[in-house]
Parts: sequence; C-alpha cells; structure tokens
Amino acid sequence: MTNYGVGLQYQNALQDFEALTPNAVVGARVAANVGELRAPPFEANGFVALHIRRTDHWGSQLTDDDFGAFVRAHPSHAVYLATDNAITQQKFVGSAEHGHRVRACTRI
Repeated sequence: MTNYGVGLQYQNALQDFEALTPNAVVGARVAANVGELRAPPFEANGFVALHIRRTDHWGSQLTDDDFGAFVRAHPSHAVYLATDNAITQQKFVGSAEHGHRVRACTRI
C-alpha cells in the first residue's frame, strides 16, 4: 500500500527548503566570513558562533554577560557574532577582553 499524501508533503517541503538556498552574493559573503574565522591564529581551533536576538525575543532571560561567559569559555576560538542590536554588537566587537576574536555579521 502506498501513501501518496506523505510523498507529496515531502516534495512540498523539499521545494520550500530549496527556496532557502543562498544566492551567489550571500554564498560569497558566507565563504568570506568562514575564511576570516579560520585564519591565523585560529585556524587550528575553529570558531564558535553567537546569534543574539534582542528585538523580537523580548522574553529571553539571557544577558550579554551570559553570552560573554560563553565567549570566555572558548578562549582559543574565533567568535562569529550575529545580532540585531547595535549596542550588543559594539559591546562584543569593542571588548578589550575578547574583541580581537570577534567577527560580526554585517548587512549583505
């Protein structure tokens, strides 16, 4: 017995995900970001990433200090930061403690 409904749902989901494929400009920027994060002196250790949302996640109890603790827990890694808040971004990028390791997402 074949369930054609499941196959159709899968095909629709596959088409939805294919629509999320980055275009050439976005793909090139991602490649450049990853290249910077894997550059010396961090090439042997890799990188960690933070996605700090402030404008649409009002119920979050996490603070910038909580995310800072995560960064401090990975002292030998580069840090990729994506945030929707300029104050938070500047706090991490401008940090005397770990700012030299932080690369921040910018608009493409």
